[in-house]
Amino acid sequence: MANKPFPRQFQRGYLLEIPLLLFVVVIVLAVVMPRLSLIGQKIAIVIAAIPILFCLFYMIVVPGWVPGTPRRAGLILRLTLFLGCTAAIVVGVGAFIFR
Repeated sequence: MANKPFPRQFQRGYLLEIPLLLFVVVIVLAVVMPRLSLIGQKIAIVIAAIPILFCLFYMIVVPGWVPGTPRRAGLILRLTLFLGCTAAIVVGVGAFIFR
C-alpha cells in the first residue's frame, strides 16, 4: 500500500503570516503617514522598508522549487526579481528622504 501524503504536507514551508504582516505594515503606514511631520514621515518610511524587504525576500526567494524550471535557473530568476524589487524600494525611499 502506497503512503498517501497528508493535505498539510502540500503546504509545508510557506507561512500565511508573512503576507499578512506585509498587509498590516502597509495599512498602518497609510494611516499614520498623513498625521506625521516630514521628519516623522521619513523615519516611518525607513522603518517600514525593513519588514517590507523581509517579507518580499520570504515570498520571492524562499519558496524553493518552481515547477517546470531547473532549481538553479529558478533560484537565479527569483534572486534577480528580489534584487530588482529591492532596488526599486531603496530608490523610492531614498528619493523620499532626500527630496
